[in-house]
Amino acid sequence: MKNQHNYFISGRDGQFVLDSDYATDEYDLFVNSCGIDCYTGLKKNYVMSRKSGRKDYLLLYIEEGSCVFEHNGKRNSVNENSIVLFRPEESQFYSYAMENTTRVFWVHFTGRKVEEVLKSCNLDTSFAHLNFKPSHLESTIYNIIAEFKRPTEFYRAICSSYLNIFLSYIGDALCNNKQKNVVNERLLEVAKNILTTYDQNLPIEYYADIYGCSVNQFTIIFKENFGCTPRAYITQQRLNTAENLLLNSNFSIKKIAESIGYEDPLYFSRIFKKKYGYSPREFKDLYTL
Repeated sequence: MKNQHNYFISGRDGQFVLDSDYATDEYDLFVNSCGIDCYTGLKKNYVMSRKSGRKDYLLLYIEEGSCVFEHNGKRNSVNENSIVLFRPEESQFYSYAMENTTRVFWVHFTGRKVEEVLKSCNLDTSFAHLNFKPSHLESTIYNIIAEFKRPTEFYRAICSSYLNIFLSYIGDALCNNKQKNVVNERLLEVAKNILTTYDQNLPIEYYADIYGCSVNQFTIIFKENFGCTPRAYITQQRLNTAENLLLNSNFSIKKIAESIGYEDPLYFSRIFKKKYGYSPREFKDLYTL
């Protein structure tokens, strides 16, 4: 399959010209050029290198495949659903691997409020990965390109509006990334709490309250992140401690059971045997001298 290059260029007067590399403060946001490139069946890696960069901004949205790029002298790699951003006069180096099919939306843009817009959209870094693809992102990309291909009296404003919408969708996705990270941090705090209280027979509701949601919601979220329910996690911590005490202490089975939160040593023995295949006594005899 041949490489497809949908390459559209405009100039400062709205005419299609070869030189679109310029900066302007006449507009808040102005699209210099944009397009979608699809690379497949390459005989060698596709490489773009502009040591002196450009006068405008370049944003790459990796829809499919991966991209290797350079930032501050360090090479980084991003996969699909990622953003790479080059600022004016910044050295540009990026490449796509020949063994992959790579599909990229790119847009060169300028304007007096670009940095303000980027900051408001959480794009104040050089690259970012989206945890999910916004549902209207692709249609917005095609709207930018479609309007750009037919320069009318108002095409500048329309393209700029669609670019603003595109950046806003990216910002919303990145905001959700941050919220998810905050959720994970809160969940880790709850997990740490479990590690210090698993022997106290506290109800799951206690941990759900710390996290700030219902028991059902907490159980679902916990399982999504740790692969087991909170109750199973507590049991696992108890059995880990029991195993250590059996191998490294002279505590009785009853004392070990009590120390990890089981009042009934027979119940503890059943739980232990279910996991290890041996009763606590058999396990101790088998693995200690």
